[in-house]
Amino acid sequence: MTAVRPYLERNIHPRHLTSAYTLALEHALEVVDSIAFKMDPNDRTPMINVIKSCIGTKFINRWADQMCNL
Repeated sequence: MTAVRPYLERNIHPRHLTSAYTLALEHALEVVDSIAFKMDPNDRTPMINVIKSCIGTKFINRWADQMCNL
């Protein structure tokens, strides 16, 4: 509600706001689909690399290899 409040206060109709959010969602999904790639969940090496990149900035980075092998 917070992001919409200024627009509601300017008397922009909620239907227009909903349409704008729907358009933004559709565009975001198109972008995600354009950069996504297929992965074989049975191929361990790329899967480990994805997991490491996800936890790489977290405190667990020190033990990333051990955590990925769990």
